[in-house]
Amino acid sequence: MWGGLTGLTRADIEHQYPELWRISRQSPAWPTVPGEEGNEAFSRRIASVLDHIRSTHEDEQVVAVVSHGRTLGMMLMYLLGIDLGRRTPFRFGNASLTVVEVRKHEIVLASLNDMCHLNAGLHK
Repeated sequence: MWGGLTGLTRADIEHQYPELWRISRQSPAWPTVPGEEGNEAFSRRIASVLDHIRSTHEDEQVVAVVSHGRTLGMMLMYLLGIDLGRRTPFRFGNASLTVVEVRKHEIVLASLNDMCHLNAGLHK
């Protein structure tokens, strides 16, 4: 998914790909990264996976999806009808929980980036 940026730090990207770095800071769209599939192909892949999940599960079934933030953000954008050509407006903490209720005629974002379970043992 990150193509030529895989394994690089932000400082590395800024140094090795200054134009990409500039565009990533100024554009509302996700920039094309050297060696990656591109946003259009990525969003089609996300849509295909979600359509498959929806077509093979009933309304009341619970399905868990575990992934990285950009993928989860793209999934939420697709389900909520947000333009897939732009940068995701969602941010996810590590091990956070987001709950989406997918029904026949509506999508409900029940929780977003919930991390309270990570602090549960700290208050004993």
